[in-house]
Amino acid sequence: MASTSCLDRIAALNVCESPGFTLCKDDTFGRYPVANRDLKAGETILEEKPLSWAPMLDTRPVCLTCLDNVTGSYHCPTCGWPMCSKTCAQSAVHRNKECSTFASCGVRLSCKGWDYTSPQPIYNLVTVLRVRAMKIEEKEVADSMEHHLKRWKEREGFTDKYKTVVDYALNTLKLDMTKDDILEIITNSYTNDFSHTFPSGNQVHLMFPLTAMLNHSCFPNIARSIQYTEKGFKIRVTASRPIKAGSQIFNSYIDILDPVLVRRKHLEETKNMICRCERCDDPTDLGTYGSAVLCRRCKGPVIPMADDPGAWQCQKCKEKILTEEVDSLISAIDEEQKELLANPKLKKIKTIEKFIKKSLSKLDSRNLLIVRLKYNLIGLYGREQGFTSEEMTETTWQRKKQICEEILETLKVLEPGLTVRKARLMYEMHLPLIMLAQVNLNKGEDKIAVKKDFQKGLVTLKVALKVFEGEPEGSWEKEMVARSQEAVKQIQEIMECL
Repeated sequence: MASTSCLDRIAALNVCESPGFTLCKDDTFGRYPVANRDLKAGETILEEKPLSWAPMLDTRPVCLTCLDNVTGSYHCPTCGWPMCSKTCAQSAVHRNKECSTFASCGVRLSCKGWDYTSPQPIYNLVTVLRVRAMKIEEKEVADSMEHHLKRWKEREGFTDKYKTVVDYALNTLKLDMTKDDILEIITNSYTNDFSHTFPSGNQVHLMFPLTAMLNHSCFPNIARSIQYTEKGFKIRVTASRPIKAGSQIFNSYIDILDPVLVRRKHLEETKNMICRCERCDDPTDLGTYGSAVLCRRCKGPVIPMADDPGAWQCQKCKEKILTEEVDSLISAIDEEQKELLANPKLKKIKTIEKFIKKSLSKLDSRNLLIVRLKYNLIGLYGREQGFTSEEMTETTWQRKKQICEEILETLKVLEPGLTVRKARLMYEMHLPLIMLAQVNLNKGEDKIAVKKDFQKGLVTLKVALKVFEGEPEGSWEKEMVARSQEAVKQIQEIMECL
């Protein structure tokens, strides 16, 4: 556990002018932040710049400065790493980290035979070299973080996976490090780092030691966003709902739109932990029935038994099902769903709707696997060829409105407060509301009722934009604020005529 002086250095990583936390430590929770005052929803708790960052582990070849894809057409003249341009090759983050190490070791990277469209194991070395190049005080903070190397080494194939990196670091660069030194840096990244996705789809992982102090809950009380500008990266943590002074501040290490068996499996595989938060201990998933499957006998909701971890029970007929059977069912549907959503050729409205219908023969309609599928549909209705805004019908607009409302009902419980995800849903929902109001107007329906429909669409849009205003410059949300002002004006003009 970190010393008090190290804890102070971690707390000092905050760059927010009025931080809303105090760092504590004890034998139960380890190191963790609590609210230093009553926090309102939306209030900034902390902001932090990364101690280190690198391309995502197991990445395809990318520029080590801007993360754009590279083809091998340009290489850093000093170290040989593929870069996108001379400008990026001369950037401080590359020149002072991995490039400096290669130069001092008298080594130039060989990229002979590379497939630039596939992951190259040597890229995992960048993470190691950038942490190794930290200043002494920064390295002490990094070393104080949990890495769980012993547990990771017990996993079949883990050590072999990083053999290329270990061999290159020790035998080619001849660094003054041990095999465990290298693997600890990698597992520290697994355990603590945060990811950020660029518009290209490429990802970066970032070390935010202070933010990493937040313990996990599947019912978090914060929202976080990562900003990337010319000045670099910065993470902002805000209260997603009111937090009382002295209460622990919780992050979520998973996507909350996952049923309990999927969440537990993911946390165990990626964080080496088993969650016992209030949500995981509630068989009803805080009343959302987000993990429920259908009873084979009566089609009622089947949920975990509070007093028997080995069984689930129907809430109507009391029929029991073994937990391993439910786990097998959920895992199979989850895997099939992930394959569908990851394939651009399959991720189409008709395919997803068909998969939802098939899944509803086994899952309760409130199951979060269904909710996730619907969440992915929202962005397709109004944009996919054949379902563009110009091609949408009253029926398809009604469908988009319906699924937005259903997801928002779930998020009212799991993600209380005005969060960015809920604001995105409200942004998507405003257009069906407006278009359906226009349909009713064209049908000659009562103008007072139609005006109320337009008003609902306008308010929904304005609420979404209000949340978007707090997002970083350059983000999609911030751009929508400016781009939507004309839509606000047009809706207001229509209403004035009614």
